[in-house]
Amino acid sequence: MAMPRRCWLAGSALLAAAAASAKEDATVWNGHVGEVTCLAISPDGRQAASGSADKTVQLWDSDTGQSLAVYGQPELDVEQTPLPSSSAGPDSPVEESPSGGATPDSAGEEDAPETPIAAVAFSTDGRSVLAATDELSLSRWDIATGRLVSSHPGHGIFLYSAAFSPDRRLVLAGGDDHALHLWNFATDRELRYWYGDFDYVAAVAFSADGTKAVTGGGTPEIWDVPAGTVPVSLHGKTEVTLAAALSPDGLTLVTGGVEDKIKVWDARTGELLAVWEGHSEPVRALAFSPDSRWVLSGSEDHTVRLWNAATGECLKVWTGHTDHVRAVAFFPDGRRALSASDDQTLRVWDVASVLPP
Repeated sequence: MAMPRRCWLAGSALLAAAAASAKEDATVWNGHVGEVTCLAISPDGRQAASGSADKTVQLWDSDTGQSLAVYGQPELDVEQTPLPSSSAGPDSPVEESPSGGATPDSAGEEDAPETPIAAVAFSTDGRSVLAATDELSLSRWDIATGRLVSSHPGHGIFLYSAAFSPDRRLVLAGGDDHALHLWNFATDRELRYWYGDFDYVAAVAFSADGTKAVTGGGTPEIWDVPAGTVPVSLHGKTEVTLAAALSPDGLTLVTGGVEDKIKVWDARTGELLAVWEGHSEPVRALAFSPDSRWVLSGSEDHTVRLWNAATGECLKVWTGHTDHVRAVAFFPDGRRALSASDDQTLRVWDVASVLPP
């Protein structure tokens, strides 16, 4: 049986020192006027994109944190996008963040997204930004011109989660109809849908080669995307799952959810390998480093944590966000990380300074 690996900060003095140090590690990006729900980093790492409950996608310079473009029209006083409940009380209120850096004109205002953004991605050549809203409307903007080059209307499905395939041809989405939907992004055509062992799909993620996908919700499952089958199911092995990620080498699955723990699984057999403890609230976001050696986690406890994937050692606890952390990602070189939060900000963290030599 896998034993929990704990990651705690002992003593108020140590906690205060760690918090102060961690805050200094971060560069804060301001610009959204609603909760930041998703993020993506360009293939070369020079730009990032974020999607928000304010119904916009923002393009950022990864080095300076300057907002380069805003796709869509921001909606003020936006109401939080409904999500599967993971705690007894409502989310903490969030004050409006001031805009940082340049304030670019909104781009692609015609046919702008009309509902909150559920997923964002860059095209494989890095020249376009793609977005899916929580009603499964699909949009693509050309970065050089800022123009909306394609837009498909919503499909009457409220999404809890969505993800783009590595080649950006497909969108995998889990909705309130208890189904998993696979769409062709270019043609806006649904290729197939499945009813799995879930009441709702709270998390979806593709494998690095796009042949498999993991879903979270009532039961985490690993899907064979071309076949539409489930070779690995974790039925009865864990609580409600809110976040999941497959390692780039395809060997390991990590899940997080209402238990405030991270569970590590053999992605081929479904065997539980380890349990990592440290977060004090549900885990909302997970991501592997490009080399599969490190794991990022984001939680409703407002922290971002860095873990050694092989040993379960918690290498760093970053504080600074003031509300739930919804998304995390490594930059392509693995030396920095990016997080997005309900506090309407994104933060860049220095990973390289933490990793062992």
